[in-house]
Amino acid sequence: MALSFAGNGTITGLSVGGLPDGCIQSADLASGTGGKCLQFLQFNYSANTSSSSTSWVDTPLVIAITPTASTSKMWLTWNINVSGSLNTVGLALQATQNGSAIHIADTDGSLHRVTTQIRPKSYDQYEFTTVTDSFLTGAVGSTSAQTFKLQWKRHWGSTAMYLNRTEDQGSSDRPVGVSTISVMEISA
Repeated sequence: MALSFAGNGTITGLSVGGLPDGCIQSADLASGTGGKCLQFLQFNYSANTSSSSTSWVDTPLVIAITPTASTSKMWLTWNINVSGSLNTVGLALQATQNGSAIHIADTDGSLHRVTTQIRPKSYDQYEFTTVTDSFLTGAVGSTSAQTFKLQWKRHWGSTAMYLNRTEDQGSSDRPVGVSTISVMEISA
């Protein structure tokens, strides 16, 4: 049966499996087909912890991935539940890759360079705030393991900051939660 092309984009006369084996080679396919997910990893942290550090310290949200290609990029995502006392703590977060801060603000005088920050609002000692962020790194340049961490610090105030719980745990209606970090290797 002959192929027929209708004006509406329909092709008739071609049956499933109607092409002989080997007639389409990789050179016939579109180039520039990067951007595909090569691997995906996720870590869930369901315990809780706190910190009063005014220097960057690691949260328990750490994930390592070994790229399949040095040209790959990494898509990093997290959801983190944090809390603190109303008007007594400012909490800053930053991402690191192999120990170096990434996805932080440009230098601006003496201001804190962070990925994001949280200042607890009214009733945050009884509830937590879920902070979500995601971004694409540049090419990793290596096929060695890449370790991503989420760090935090108290950048002002005098009380502790809390992960996966509220500051006030004095009542059975106070929540506890789970925080997550994920990384996806994206082909170039």
